[in-house]
Amino acid sequence: GKVSLNKPEKILLSESQKEIKSNEPLVSSIVPCYNRKELLSNTIKSLINQTYKNHEIIFVDDCSTENLEPFIKNHLKQFNGRWKILGVSYNSGPGIARKIGMENCNGEYIQFIDSDDEPMPNKIYEQVKLLESNQKLLMTYATTIIGKRKDKMAILGKTNKEKHTIYPIFPYEVYWTTSSILWRESYISKHSWFPLFGSEDLLFEFLNGLMDYPIAHTPSDKPLLKKWLHPKNISNDIASDYLYQMEILKCYDIILEKINEQNLFSQKKIIAELYKNKIMFFLVYRRYNEANYCIQMYNKLT
Repeated sequence: GKVSLNKPEKILLSESQKEIKSNEPLVSSIVPCYNRKELLSNTIKSLINQTYKNHEIIFVDDCSTENLEPFIKNHLKQFNGRWKILGVSYNSGPGIARKIGMENCNGEYIQFIDSDDEPMPNKIYEQVKLLESNQKLLMTYATTIIGKRKDKMAILGKTNKEKHTIYPIFPYEVYWTTSSILWRESYISKHSWFPLFGSEDLLFEFLNGLMDYPIAHTPSDKPLLKKWLHPKNISNDIASDYLYQMEILKCYDIILEKINEQNLFSQKKIIAELYKNKIMFFLVYRRYNEANYCIQMYNKLT
């Protein structure tokens, strides 16, 4: 892959100027997209079907090889809110796409929706209700179900359980996914999105969690987000999997830097374990430099 050092150019492909007159806070849904039309189609429908009406959708096409703009526009004929379709001049990864989305949205609340996830119709409504009722909350996360088929869905991890702050994020347990969260815009920073192709969301959550604002699980009788398991979200290619693991290492390095800056020494042992857990992967694929780096980091931290 080519290494691009300059910031990717943002191109406005198209937008609607519809204004919704509303006394409710505006919610922005930011959707990074890269190909996968058939999955994106369901995501768009699920966003159009939200019962909460003061809602804008920002699509950021991360330099897809398929032409997504007419496809997205066609789906949005049914949508009454404002929308934008932005393009990125080279494939920069979901972190940068979300950052560009943040720079181009107006919402008081923001959700980052993956282009293969489906929020249930009342997701935004329930989450806004909670964030409005407690102004201290940084974000709220929803119960998520995951599966390959409609009749084979199960609750994902601990997404139906309470956690009261993001920090400490390690040892990592799945309380939320990128799409299950609604963030309060004024408490988060777009600079927490890094140009990584893996773990960029974990890093964003960690950095925004350092402020130690409270968070809450969204109360609801039923799950508010559907995630699908499909061949396209599981990497079968060892080379790309190796690159993905490299991105995760970069994420750990940035987290370690922040932990040192903020003197969060209690977390060092846990970060050491993260490096240790990667040693085997790199040895198996004969990536000795990376394996050695992980061993050194582990020894340095313990």
